[in-house]
Formats: sequence, C-alpha cells, structure tokens
Amino acid sequence: MRLVFETMKGILKTLMYFSVGACTAFFISCGSIAYSQSSSVEAEPNFVWRQINGIWSVEKGEKYNFITDSKITSYRWGYNELINHNTIITLEPLEAYDYISYGCRFADPREKDVRFMSSFGIKEDRVFYAFRLTGDAEGIKKIDFVRSTVKDPEKPKAVKWNFEITELASAECDIRYNTDYGVEIKIEKKRTSFLLNRKLILRAELPAGEVQSGQFGFSSLHMKPMLWNIAVKKGRKTIFKEDFATDTVRRVRVQGTIKKK
Repeated sequence: MRLVFETMKGILKTLMYFSVGACTAFFISCGSIAYSQSSSVEAEPNFVWRQINGIWSVEKGEKYNFITDSKITSYRWGYNELINHNTIITLEPLEAYDYISYGCRFADPREKDVRFMSSFGIKEDRVFYAFRLTGDAEGIKKIDFVRSTVKDPEKPKAVKWNFEITELASAECDIRYNTDYGVEIKIEKKRTSFLLNRKLILRAELPAGEVQSGQFGFSSLHMKPMLWNIAVKKGRKTIFKEDFATDTVRRVRVQGTIKKK
C-alpha cells in the first residue's frame, strides 16, 4: 500500500530517518499500528541524479529538455535542509570543479516562502554550501549564500534538527516568474560568485579549498522550477554535462503495508 506521508501528520508518534548511499529509508511506529516498508529503485542503468524529495521528472520542451519538480510543497522532516525541500543532487561527487552553469525558469509560485537553492560542495546531506533564492508570489527578491553544518557529529543521522544553516552573505535581487535565465556559479579559492544572465548578483568569501569538490544539486519549495543545460567545469575543461536527453534520476519508491499489532 503506497502511503502519502503528508496525510499522516498528527498521527505519527515517532519517525526515524537515515540515508545510506543513494537510498533513503523510513521506519514508522504509530501506537497500535506498525508500518513496515521496503524501498525499490527503478531498474534503469546509468543513473546520474538522486532524488532526495519531491516528484522530479524529465520533460521535453520546444527549445530544450528540462527537469522539473511538480510536488511544490514539502513536509519539514527535519533531518537536513535538503530533505526539507524538494531536492535532487548528483549521485556521485565530482573531485574538482570551479564553475557551474544552467538555464532555469520558475513558475507556479505560492503566496509566500518561495525558495530555490543551488547547492554544491556537498559532503553529506547536512554538509554543503548553497546560493539560496527567496521570495513570494510577486517574484524572487533576495539571494543568500549559506552554509549547512552538523551541530553534533557524535549524534546519529536519525536525530532531527542536528544541523545548522548559517547565512554568510546576502543581497537583494529581482527574478521574475515565467522568464528564462542563465545562471553561472564561479567557485574560486577564496570566494564564490552567483551571476544571472552574466550579471553579478552576489559574491561571498569562501574557506580555501573547502567547496571545490563534492556533489551538487538543486532544491525548491512552493514553486515549480525548470532546469536545463547543466554544465560543470574545471578551468576550460567540461567535466559534467546534462541535457536531459534521457531520464537519469534515481528514485526511491516507498512501499509498505499497515499491520495491526
């Protein structure tokens, strides 16, 4: 029986989450009801992306193929900021990179708390850097550069809210919905920059060498993102490219049955 977890809010008494490699699992106990589940992954070869949360799908457009999330809302699970959003990240880390680019368009915003994150230097789901865009139904009005860290490394991943998001730099911006943009993220030894249509929007200081490796990905909340032509470079060499000619997203399907004790 497939369950939609948002409808169980207020019923669940305990929830434990953990992540192993590219898979996510949940164990739930709710009073006299026991939930046992098994996760199955789509049997497709050559996966590139890992879906952490959301309903991400590849679609074909007139100009380009793109990936988008149609879930839009998300329950705040509390285990890391990535799963609090609708998120995809690369399955494997990249050893060294200093440039990320992609095309994007944002649509269908909710009235408030609209968010989008471009995360990189991901060491694990609670440890990363990101440019974070925030806004409302009128548009995206602010950009932050943030860092996610673990509060207490001795505690297991199943512990909720054992991470901290720190804002390192911020600026005002004006990003409109239903408009195509080109994004560039430059990662230097001591600073990083976010450019929109080749215009500098925000520059921030970086710890030397800390973010030029690891996974990267995208997160959204309360709106529908569309992303295409993703490229990652080291110097002039392109080390990663995604045009979404095929669907390379690895999705975990949570299935289970409800049994009375």
